[in-house]
Parts: sequence; structure tokens; C-alpha cells
Amino acid sequence: MNLISLGGEHTEEACIYCKKGPSTVFGFYCKEMSVENYEKLMFKGYRRWGDICYVPVLEKSCCKLISLRCNTILYKPNKSQKKVQKKFARYLNAVKKPTKIKQRMHEILTIPNDLKEKLKNAVEATIEVLGISFEDKLCVIKRNSPNRKKRFGDYSISSAITVHIKAKQNGLNLNLSDVTELLQNYFELEINNSKWRIFSVENGFINLLENEIEEIKLLDENKNENKISAIPHTYKHELVDSDFSQESYELYKEYVKAVHGETPTNLSIEHYTQTACKTSLIKEEPSHEYPYGLGSFHMLHKIDGILVGVSVIDILPSGVSAVYFFYSSKISFLSPGIFSIMKEIEFVQNNLSERFKYYYLGFYINNIQKMKYKGEFYPSELLCPKKFVWVPIENCLEDQSHNFLELSSCCPLTSCLPKDQDMEFSNANILSFINENAKISINSTIYTISSLDQNFRQSALEKLTLAFYYIGKHLFKKFTFSFIN
Repeated sequence: MNLISLGGEHTEEACIYCKKGPSTVFGFYCKEMSVENYEKLMFKGYRRWGDICYVPVLEKSCCKLISLRCNTILYKPNKSQKKVQKKFARYLNAVKKPTKIKQRMHEILTIPNDLKEKLKNAVEATIEVLGISFEDKLCVIKRNSPNRKKRFGDYSISSAITVHIKAKQNGLNLNLSDVTELLQNYFELEINNSKWRIFSVENGFINLLENEIEEIKLLDENKNENKISAIPHTYKHELVDSDFSQESYELYKEYVKAVHGETPTNLSIEHYTQTACKTSLIKEEPSHEYPYGLGSFHMLHKIDGILVGVSVIDILPSGVSAVYFFYSSKISFLSPGIFSIMKEIEFVQNNLSERFKYYYLGFYINNIQKMKYKGEFYPSELLCPKKFVWVPIENCLEDQSHNFLELSSCCPLTSCLPKDQDMEFSNANILSFINENAKISINSTIYTISSLDQNFRQSALEKLTLAFYYIGKHLFKKFTFSFIN
């Protein structure tokens, strides 16, 4: 049962971001909800704080909080993000210069240029058949981590997925399997008699194996060299359920005192639990498509075995949603906020499927300088709060006459799209819809609106009408609304 208790609109006179004008949200408490339904809420601009779901009422707020997501298939770190990676690596290696063997190993572990060239040739041949234009971003290949190598080989190519997306944008009605087969045929011609061979093909991914002789030869050549110096710091991360732990709570208290200077009220166990542990999402068990399952989790970041950061995340059908992040002030110099985002993006990339590919960064606020870094994880999209379609962020930032309200108008691909019909109410008979579909729970008994006492019915109807506008027709039918008579 998707059981919610309506809270209605709530206004703060001083916005928590700019501290100037008012800020209004519509929200509700949710006892339990499927991950699919929460994801549908996110596509209407919602986020969650513990077991409370809320959506900004932009027309009544000074700051425009717009949902933001990154397509991890196409993501490549920019210059500043690469600097964060290098800084972290230098910290782990105690700033020691790489030895000859490390430099040689890095050359091997980097994707070879001739392999990139072969992929480019295959992609160009594929899109020529499809009649669409070539872009470098269509050529997507990554080296698999050691724990994925056994299942997926040395490299995974996702170009069939990117070409399929572009083909759909160009109006071509093709199956992903057809595009994959076409690309596979051209790529096999390219790698014939080379050190690479196709290991497997699944869900749009072409997985490769590489001849390991070159790597073995390197190790033999360097067997008389000094051993690589021991790394003075070790880093690892692990995924656990979002349950309360004393260790994480102690880190949270340190964080809010050092970084935010919060009051003792916000250091309580209750406040921490609401922020980082409580969730309405019904957990789903691991499966072939989702090896970690679905629901709410903590990603623990540890250096030398000591907890230094906690990412509160939701794993949803289409990707990972960032909820909250807190860290030790001792690692502030390592830009932990950016580093944690890159680790969460990496998690999505390591578990990619045709559906599971997005990283949701929460809200983007263009007029708040400290929030702008979120928009630098390209390619990113902002959710139009009028049509509820995703719009490339570069189009939204180029011309801001929309005031971050009707974002779809600034992009040719989205300006012609209709509004999400689930949120189209111009011809809706709202009273009739509520009478037919509202499920009302009072003391665990389900009622219809017409069966309620007349005085109570009017109060309930006002709340349900407001909810109808904010959650849409589909979810209104799915939810059961809890009331106290």
C-alpha cells in the first residue's frame, strides 16, 4: 500500500538558500511507497527528506529549485573534476611520483588509441547506414574494473545505446537489438586479426577481451626493479542499508558542527535519523538487473579503515538519486562533495543497463553560487516544471528569459513536446475524479469521499483537490490518503 498523509502547502518567510524572500513547498508524510512511484514523483519535481516527500511551489518561492540529472553513459569529468581525482590520488600515494612500472601500467590500463579508432570507424559506418550525423560522444568505451572483468571482459562498449538514442531523436523507429547487431558486425570487421575479440553482447553493450601477453611481458621486464612503494593511505567504499549506526551518527554530528555550525537541535538522534536513515521506499531484493536491489542505502567512504564520509542515496529503476552527504572536516581539502558525486556516478556506470543510467543530483538553483557546481556534470538535464520534460542544461542557461519556469521553450527538441498528460487538468472534472478514485484511510478502514461525514468531507475534499494538482492523475489513483477524523 502506498499510504500518505497530506500536509498541504508550507511557507517559510526566509528562504533557507538565499535568506531573503519566502519559500513554499507542497508536501506529505509517506509511510511506505514503491520505488517506481517515488521515481514518478521525482519526474514531477519531488525530492524526499526522510519519510517526507515535497515539491517546491516555484511561483511562490524566491529561489527556483529545479530537478537535475546526469546521463552517466555520456559523462566525462571536466578539467576541475579531473583535478579533484588527481588530488585524491596524490593524497593516497603521499605525493610520490609514479615509478617506471606505474607509468607503463598506466599506459596499458588506458584505452589504446587504435582501439578507439576502430570503434570510431565502426560507429561511422553504422550511422551512415542509419542516415544520421556523427558525433564524438557516440563513441563510448570504458575499461572494466577487476571485479567486473570476469563477467564483462576487459572493455565494455555502449555506443549501440548512444546511437539508438540519437536514432530515436531523429525519428527512427528501431529496436536497440537491431542497432547493436549492426554495430557489432562493423566492429568485428575492424578488430579482425587484432589483439581484441568480442567476449559477449547483452543489453546494448559489446564486451571485449584483450590479449594479456603485453601486460605479462611488462611485469617480467620489471621483475628486477624495486617493488612499488606501499601506499600510505587506502580508500574503499561499501554499500549498506540506510539503518542507524553510531559511527555514522558521530560523523554527522562532527559535520554539522564543523561545516554548518548547526544548533544542538539539529544534532539530535531524531534529526539525524530523519535526515539520513528514515525512508518510505519499499526495498526490493537484488536481481539480475539490479544486483544491489532497489531502495535507500548508505555508501560509506573509508580511508585507512576510518569512516570519513557517508552518501545517503536511493537506488531507483532508472539510476541513483543523491539524498544527502556528510563528511569529516579532516578531508575538506580533498573536495569531498565533488569526489562523492563522481563515486556515485561511477557506481551507476559500473551497473549500467539500457534503463539504469541516470544520476539524480537533487535541486539546481542558478542564483545560488555554491549550488552551481552541480550543473557541471555534463551532460545534464533540468526538469521543466511546466511540461515535466527533461531539457539540456546548456539550453536552459543560454537564454534565461524563462526565469526557470517554462524551460522546455528554450530547446528545439522540447519546445514542441506536449505537456505530460498526467499533469494536464484543463478538461478534468476534478470532483468526479476524486469521488471515483480517492481511497481514504481512517483508523485502517478504507472509505470513499462520498461515505464521509459532510463536515469532514469538505475538509478532506480541499486537501485532496490540492493533492490532485501536485501529484497528478496516475499517482492519485495509486495512493491511499490517511486522515484522522
